[in-house]
Amino acid sequence: MLNKIIFFFEMDGYAFFIWSAYAFWFFLLTLLSIKVISRKNSIEKKIKELYLKEQ
Repeated sequence: MLNKIIFFFEMDGYAFFIWSAYAFWFFLLTLLSIKVISRKNSIEKKIKELYLKEQ
């Protein structure tokens, strides 16, 4: 059982390349999510400021 788990994580010797690709993808996905949320908050703030100026 333990050998199967180790074999899965080693991936026939390509583990470094595969897991680093997953880590890089996860890093970019996280960075993109943070950027999108930040942009959304910025747009909402601008809309609120424009709405308050009109009143």
